[in-house]
Amino acid sequence: MFGDLLEYGYPLPQPESEVIDKAAALMATINRQLHPSGAEQKVNPQLASAIEKSGMILLDDFADIVLKTQDLCGTEADCVRLKNALVNLGNVKNWANLVKRAKSGALEGVNVLLRPVSAESLENLSNAATSAFVVRETRQAAAALNSPPPGGFLITSDEGKQLVDYPLPTQPLNEYNSLDQWKELQRLSSMLLHTPFRANGVITNIFVDANGTRHIAPA
Repeated sequence: MFGDLLEYGYPLPQPESEVIDKAAALMATINRQLHPSGAEQKVNPQLASAIEKSGMILLDDFADIVLKTQDLCGTEADCVRLKNALVNLGNVKNWANLVKRAKSGALEGVNVLLRPVSAESLENLSNAATSAFVVRETRQAAAALNSPPPGGFLITSDEGKQLVDYPLPTQPLNEYNSLDQWKELQRLSSMLLHTPFRANGVITNIFVDANGTRHIAPA
Protein backbone atom coordinates (compact mmCIF):
# COMPACT_ATOMS: atom_id res chain seq x y z
CA MET A 1 0.00 0.00 0.00
CA PHE A 2 1.71 3.22 -1.16
CA GLY A 3 -0.74 5.66 0.33
CA ASP A 4 -4.00 6.13 2.10
CA LEU A 5 -7.33 7.23 0.65
CA LEU A 6 -9.35 9.78 2.63
CA GLU A 7 -12.94 10.55 1.68
CA TYR A 8 -13.02 14.17 2.85
CA GLY A 9 -12.13 13.11 6.39
CA TYR A 10 -14.53 10.14 6.53
CA PRO A 11 -13.12 6.60 6.28
CA LEU A 12 -14.55 4.13 3.81
CA PRO A 13 -16.95 1.66 5.45
CA GLN A 14 -15.78 -1.77 6.51
CA PRO A 15 -17.16 -4.54 4.26
CA GLU A 16 -20.49 -5.96 5.42
CA SER A 17 -22.80 -8.49 3.79
CA GLU A 18 -26.27 -9.74 4.72
CA VAL A 19 -25.72 -12.64 2.33
CA ILE A 20 -22.63 -13.78 4.24
CA ASP A 21 -24.49 -13.36 7.54
CA LYS A 22 -27.15 -15.74 6.18
CA ALA A 23 -24.51 -18.19 4.93
CA ALA A 24 -22.77 -18.14 8.32
CA ALA A 25 -26.09 -18.77 10.08
CA LEU A 26 -26.78 -21.81 7.89
CA MET A 27 -23.28 -23.18 8.41
CA ALA A 28 -23.59 -22.66 12.16
CA THR A 29 -26.87 -24.58 12.55
CA ILE A 30 -25.64 -27.49 10.41
CA ASN A 31 -22.33 -27.63 12.26
CA ARG A 32 -24.08 -27.54 15.64
CA GLN A 33 -26.39 -30.39 14.71
CA LEU A 34 -23.81 -32.57 13.01
CA HIS A 35 -21.15 -31.97 15.67
CA PRO A 36 -23.10 -31.25 18.87
CA SER A 37 -21.83 -30.75 22.36
CA GLY A 38 -23.96 -32.06 25.22
CA ALA A 39 -25.24 -28.62 26.21
CA GLU A 40 -26.36 -27.78 22.66
CA GLN A 41 -28.54 -30.82 21.98
CA LYS A 42 -32.31 -30.34 22.10
CA VAL A 43 -33.14 -33.97 22.98
CA ASN A 44 -32.93 -35.63 26.36
CA PRO A 45 -29.48 -37.00 27.34
CA GLN A 46 -30.62 -40.64 27.39
CA LEU A 47 -31.87 -40.47 23.80
CA ALA A 48 -28.75 -38.58 22.69
CA SER A 49 -26.56 -41.25 24.29
CA ALA A 50 -28.49 -44.08 22.64
CA ILE A 51 -28.22 -42.42 19.22
CA GLU A 52 -24.50 -41.87 19.67
CA LYS A 53 -23.96 -45.51 20.60
CA SER A 54 -25.86 -46.61 17.50
CA GLY A 55 -23.42 -44.71 15.31
CA MET A 56 -26.17 -42.50 13.89
CA ILE A 57 -26.23 -38.71 13.84
CA LEU A 58 -29.29 -36.71 14.87
CA LEU A 59 -30.55 -33.49 13.30
CA ASP A 60 -32.54 -32.16 16.25
CA ASP A 61 -33.77 -28.98 14.49
CA PHE A 62 -34.36 -29.94 10.89
CA ALA A 63 -36.80 -27.05 10.41
CA ASP A 64 -34.06 -24.54 11.22
CA ILE A 65 -31.82 -25.99 8.50
CA VAL A 66 -34.66 -25.80 5.97
CA LEU A 67 -35.57 -22.20 6.84
CA LYS A 68 -31.99 -20.95 6.86
CA THR A 69 -31.35 -22.68 3.52
CA GLN A 70 -34.39 -20.93 2.06
CA ASP A 71 -33.25 -17.63 3.55
CA LEU A 72 -29.88 -17.92 1.78
CA CYS A 73 -30.96 -19.75 -1.37
CA GLY A 74 -34.09 -17.81 -2.23
CA THR A 75 -34.25 -18.44 -5.97
CA GLU A 76 -35.13 -21.75 -7.58
CA ALA A 77 -31.67 -22.08 -9.17
CA ASP A 78 -29.78 -21.60 -5.89
CA CYS A 79 -28.35 -24.54 -3.90
CA VAL A 80 -30.18 -27.15 -5.98
CA ARG A 81 -28.22 -30.17 -4.71
CA LEU A 82 -28.52 -29.12 -1.07
CA LYS A 83 -32.26 -28.52 -1.46
CA ASN A 84 -32.74 -31.92 -3.11
CA ALA A 85 -30.89 -33.61 -0.24
CA LEU A 86 -33.10 -31.88 2.32
CA VAL A 87 -36.24 -32.78 0.37
CA ASN A 88 -35.20 -36.44 0.49
CA LEU A 89 -34.53 -36.22 4.23
CA GLY A 90 -37.87 -34.54 4.78
CA ASN A 91 -39.70 -37.19 2.75
CA VAL A 92 -41.73 -34.63 0.78
CA LYS A 93 -42.42 -34.06 -2.91
CA ASN A 94 -40.53 -30.83 -3.50
CA TRP A 95 -38.67 -27.94 -1.92
CA ALA A 96 -41.67 -25.58 -1.84
CA ASN A 97 -43.64 -28.13 0.16
CA LEU A 98 -40.78 -28.63 2.62
CA VAL A 99 -40.40 -24.88 3.18
CA LYS A 100 -44.16 -24.56 3.69
CA ARG A 101 -44.09 -27.28 6.34
CA ALA A 102 -41.13 -25.67 8.08
CA LYS A 103 -42.80 -22.24 8.14
CA SER A 104 -46.09 -23.65 9.42
CA GLY A 105 -44.42 -25.40 12.33
CA ALA A 106 -45.20 -28.86 10.99
CA LEU A 107 -41.53 -29.82 11.36
CA GLU A 108 -41.24 -28.71 14.97
CA GLY A 109 -40.07 -31.64 17.04
CA VAL A 110 -39.22 -33.68 13.95
CA ASN A 111 -35.84 -35.34 14.39
CA VAL A 112 -33.90 -36.73 11.43
CA LEU A 113 -31.44 -39.58 11.87
CA LEU A 114 -28.48 -39.83 9.50
CA ARG A 115 -25.87 -42.45 8.85
CA PRO A 116 -22.33 -41.04 9.05
CA VAL A 117 -21.91 -41.14 5.27
CA SER A 118 -25.17 -39.20 4.82
CA ALA A 119 -24.13 -36.66 7.45
CA GLU A 120 -20.81 -36.14 5.66
CA SER A 121 -22.62 -35.69 2.36
CA LEU A 122 -24.97 -33.10 3.89
CA GLU A 123 -22.04 -31.20 5.36
CA ASN A 124 -20.18 -31.21 2.04
CA LEU A 125 -23.26 -30.01 0.15
CA SER A 126 -23.89 -27.22 2.64
CA ASN A 127 -20.24 -26.14 2.56
CA ALA A 128 -20.26 -26.03 -1.24
CA ALA A 129 -23.51 -24.06 -1.34
CA THR A 130 -22.51 -21.49 1.25
CA SER A 131 -18.96 -21.11 -0.09
CA ALA A 132 -20.27 -20.06 -3.49
CA PHE A 133 -22.13 -17.14 -1.91
CA VAL A 134 -19.28 -16.17 0.42
CA VAL A 135 -16.62 -16.21 -2.32
CA ARG A 136 -18.77 -14.04 -4.58
CA GLU A 137 -19.48 -11.52 -1.82
CA THR A 138 -15.82 -11.41 -0.77
CA ARG A 139 -14.69 -10.69 -4.33
CA GLN A 140 -17.29 -7.94 -4.72
CA ALA A 141 -16.26 -6.35 -1.41
CA ALA A 142 -12.58 -6.48 -2.35
CA ALA A 143 -13.35 -4.88 -5.72
CA ALA A 144 -15.36 -2.13 -3.99
CA LEU A 145 -12.44 -1.38 -1.67
CA ASN A 146 -10.18 -1.04 -4.71
CA SER A 147 -12.72 1.24 -6.43
CA PRO A 148 -13.40 4.01 -3.90
CA PRO A 149 -16.32 6.43 -4.37
CA PRO A 150 -15.84 9.72 -6.27
CA GLY A 151 -13.89 12.47 -4.59
CA GLY A 152 -11.46 12.30 -1.72
CA PHE A 153 -7.71 12.51 -1.71
CA LEU A 154 -5.04 9.96 -2.61
CA ILE A 155 -1.67 10.74 -1.06
CA THR A 156 1.24 8.71 -2.44
CA SER A 157 4.98 8.77 -2.02
CA ASP A 158 6.69 9.97 -5.19
CA GLU A 159 9.56 7.63 -4.31
CA GLY A 160 7.28 4.62 -3.89
CA LYS A 161 7.77 4.50 -0.11
CA GLN A 162 5.12 3.11 2.20
CA LEU A 163 3.41 5.76 4.32
CA VAL A 164 2.23 3.24 6.92
CA ASP A 165 3.67 0.14 8.53
CA TYR A 166 1.44 -2.84 9.27
CA PRO A 167 1.99 -6.54 9.99
CA LEU A 168 1.73 -8.89 7.03
CA PRO A 169 -0.89 -11.69 7.16
CA THR A 170 0.40 -14.94 8.62
CA GLN A 171 -0.70 -16.91 5.53
CA PRO A 172 -1.98 -16.16 2.00
CA LEU A 173 -5.66 -15.30 1.80
CA ASN A 174 -6.37 -18.17 -0.60
CA GLU A 175 -5.31 -20.68 2.06
CA TYR A 176 -8.27 -19.73 4.28
CA ASN A 177 -11.69 -21.32 3.88
CA SER A 178 -14.33 -19.06 2.33
CA LEU A 179 -15.79 -17.69 5.57
CA ASP A 180 -12.35 -17.12 7.10
CA GLN A 181 -11.33 -15.27 3.91
CA TRP A 182 -14.23 -12.89 4.51
CA LYS A 183 -13.25 -12.38 8.14
CA GLU A 184 -9.64 -11.75 7.12
CA LEU A 185 -10.76 -9.21 4.51
CA GLN A 186 -12.77 -7.42 7.20
CA ARG A 187 -9.80 -7.46 9.58
CA LEU A 188 -7.34 -6.17 6.99
CA SER A 189 -9.69 -3.49 5.68
CA SER A 190 -10.48 -2.29 9.19
CA MET A 191 -6.77 -2.03 9.97
CA LEU A 192 -5.81 -0.31 6.71
CA LEU A 193 -8.78 2.06 6.60
CA HIS A 194 -8.12 3.29 10.13
CA THR A 195 -4.31 3.44 10.20
CA PRO A 196 -3.06 6.99 10.87
CA PHE A 197 -0.02 8.25 8.99
CA ARG A 198 2.07 11.37 8.56
CA ALA A 199 3.71 12.59 5.38
CA ASN A 200 5.88 15.65 4.93
CA GLY A 201 7.97 17.05 2.12
CA VAL A 202 7.63 19.12 -1.01
CA ILE A 203 4.52 18.41 -3.07
CA THR A 204 5.71 17.54 -6.55
CA ASN A 205 2.43 16.76 -8.26
CA ILE A 206 -1.29 17.43 -7.83
CA PHE A 207 -4.00 16.36 -10.23
CA VAL A 208 -7.64 15.27 -10.25
CA ASP A 209 -8.50 12.02 -12.01
CA ALA A 210 -11.68 11.10 -13.87
CA ASN A 211 -13.18 9.77 -10.63
CA GLY A 212 -12.84 13.17 -8.95
CA THR A 213 -10.07 11.99 -6.64
CA ARG A 214 -7.32 14.55 -5.99
CA HIS A 215 -3.88 12.90 -6.19
CA ILE A 216 -1.15 14.48 -4.07
CA ALA A 217 2.47 13.31 -4.29
CA PRO A 218 5.01 14.65 -1.79
CA ALA A 219 8.67 13.95 -2.46
